[in-house]
Amino acid sequence: MTSTSLSQLYQRVIEDHMGLLTRVDDDGDVHFRHPEYGHFYIALDAERDPEYLSICYPNFMSEESTPLGVAEVLPLINQTNRSCKAAHAWLVEHAGGFRISGSVGCFLAACDQAPSAGLIQVVLPRNLAALRHLARTVQQACQEQAAASTH
Repeated sequence: MTSTSLSQLYQRVIEDHMGLLTRVDDDGDVHFRHPEYGHFYIALDAERDPEYLSICYPNFMSEESTPLGVAEVLPLINQTNRSCKAAHAWLVEHAGGFRISGSVGCFLAACDQAPSAGLIQVVLPRNLAALRHLARTVQQACQEQAAASTH
């Protein structure tokens, strides 16, 4: 399967079954915005790994949304990663602070095979819900830690 046809398969499912607009970047990754959750993208590698789905939830939180610093947030992310199924968060530092992103990865087909549209249609919303749960859990943990620090 070519990169273009795999991207088009995901686009078709997202647009036809979820009612969301998509765009494909130069790498063949499919980007979309969920009205409740925000921006996501599906990182695809049609030539080497067409069966693997990687959904990314980039920058769902930053230093602007919590008074906590990196040293306080990292243990909360680790705790969340241990307690949440399928989804994992990570923190990336930059000159002005940090950003927290998350992802879910799973195999949807046999080796070197593209997944079916029907399977993508069923699995994609569940994985998006797992990512949203991950983000809410990290955010809530940061809020609780910040509140405990002020008392």
